[in-house]
Amino acid sequence: MIISPPFQKNLKWTPLQDDTLIQLMLDQCKDGRNIKGGFTCEGWNLLTKEMKTQYGDFFSKDKLKNRFKTLKKTYGDLKAMLDLSGFGWDDTRKMVTAEPQVWKEYVAAHPKAAHYKNKTFPDWASLAIIFGDSVADGRDGFASNDPEPIETQAEEETQTDDMDNAYEENAYEDIDVSIGTNRRQRQMSTAMTSRHTVRNRSNMGQALITAVETIANAMSDYANKRAKERPDMDKCIAALHDVGLPNVIYFKALNVIEIERKAEFFLALPPGDREPWILSQLGIEINLD
Repeated sequence: MIISPPFQKNLKWTPLQDDTLIQLMLDQCKDGRNIKGGFTCEGWNLLTKEMKTQYGDFFSKDKLKNRFKTLKKTYGDLKAMLDLSGFGWDDTRKMVTAEPQVWKEYVAAHPKAAHYKNKTFPDWASLAIIFGDSVADGRDGFASNDPEPIETQAEEETQTDDMDNAYEENAYEDIDVSIGTNRRQRQMSTAMTSRHTVRNRSNMGQALITAVETIANAMSDYANKRAKERPDMDKCIAALHDVGLPNVIYFKALNVIEIERKAEFFLALPPGDREPWILSQLGIEINLD
């Protein structure tokens, strides 16, 4: 068993320790101990117990929660890149990939993202299972009945660039995430001013305009076609007048031909059949004698 020095403030996490923690968190998810944005108190206790068993007593619940937040922010930053056109994920090398020009434009808008270039990370699919929903809506990884540790709150005031936590060395320091997820998302959103992103939005905007114009033209063509197919009301009234109905019946019959489909049917009938059809529509019995 490895015992970390009790005076060490910031824990040095190795890739192996991260992989172990991630696998343990996946197990908690499979066992149903994950909640919106984190784990139940029981889940955190089991995670802490197992990490202490494997790596030493310095892996306290507070340290695991801090690491959870660091990994969560890393996942959120990677997802922000992978959601953009031009970025991809190399599952063999476990790193984000993009053409040099795409990296250049993105880093110009997000200078801290330079640390993510050519760096390996924990398994993307596993992080997506653990953090996917919570990153999407900005939830933190703490159970509602399990308050955020004081240690985390204090250390958040003295944060450093956590992007250095990528696997560029055998061990690296876990300085907890100071920028809340909501703030990070606002910064990521307002910083999307690179030419690459603007070009994507321009293309999407043009595609939307084209689609709207296509729909509008189709609706206009359909309306014109229907207008041509509608019966001429003047012609329909004249034909009804020629039937020679008494005024009382004639005015009631106007209500019948006011309906488009019935007006079409009326005009399609031979002149000799129009009177009996109109009378039948009005419920007037026809004397066949």
